[in-house]
Amino acid sequence: MKNQEIFQEFFTMGNYFDVLPWLRYIMPNQFSRFWEMIEHLKNAGNENREDIMKTFDPNNPRHALDGILIACLKYDITDVPNEVGLTKTQLLDTMQDFFGAGYETIASTLRWALMYFAEYEDVQLKVQREIDEKIGRNKAISVKDRLNLPYTAATILEIMRAAPVSPMGLPHQATNDVFVKGNLIEKGTVVFFNLASVMHDEYWGNPYEFQPERFLDDKGNLNKEKADNVLSFSAGRRSCVAKMIAQAEIFYVLSSVLQNCRIYKPVDTIYDFEGLLELSYKPKEYELCVDPR
Repeated sequence: MKNQEIFQEFFTMGNYFDVLPWLRYIMPNQFSRFWEMIEHLKNAGNENREDIMKTFDPNNPRHALDGILIACLKYDITDVPNEVGLTKTQLLDTMQDFFGAGYETIASTLRWALMYFAEYEDVQLKVQREIDEKIGRNKAISVKDRLNLPYTAATILEIMRAAPVSPMGLPHQATNDVFVKGNLIEKGTVVFFNLASVMHDEYWGNPYEFQPERFLDDKGNLNKEKADNVLSFSAGRRSCVAKMIAQAEIFYVLSSVLQNCRIYKPVDTIYDFEGLLELSYKPKEYELCVDPR
């Protein structure tokens, strides 16, 4: 978490070297700081990884890193490329993605969610009513319960649509020359996708209104087409690899909180729904009241 704060402080408005790589020659000092920070984060991750590998037991997997190490053994993946097409170092480096992509974005989504639930208490009550009827007040919620809670799922989708925490996604690169609507994108060009534009498109009918019901059909079931058009995790073959983990985490935390708590604004408080675009798009600091139900 401390390393994540360092990263966020450096890239308050994103990494400009991603967009304008030639700036490294104009701003060599800032670029050197960037690489120093990357090395710091990498070394911290390597130390953690080495400690875990010393106690690795393939017969008793403990977490995702152990799972990756087991896969390396099973498919004979080493640092010499084989028919799998991956090296052990490449696989182990994906652990950085667990922290880099899985902490800040989820934390920002949860901040937005609590703010929306406090602002729209009628929506909160509908979610709580659904949880009470389908799950109950005393049973612990499971990730599997998502299938039985369509309004809760719809509300989470609406929060992610209304406040996209990664409005431009991550930078990609064109691997070949390609034409898009007659415009040439040359091989090697850095490409960003305007995900926020998609999620505020007229396709939604009233894109700037908070309305979870837009994701439900006439029978109250989740509309899969509209759910798939919430591009919080980008789209295509290079979409977020941790999409299912993130969706499960967000659902579990929010449904468990609302099962047990009432959330509301302090008296005479007005929320500002214009967020801050830092490492992620997150709400400005706000106050919140929480009571046990």
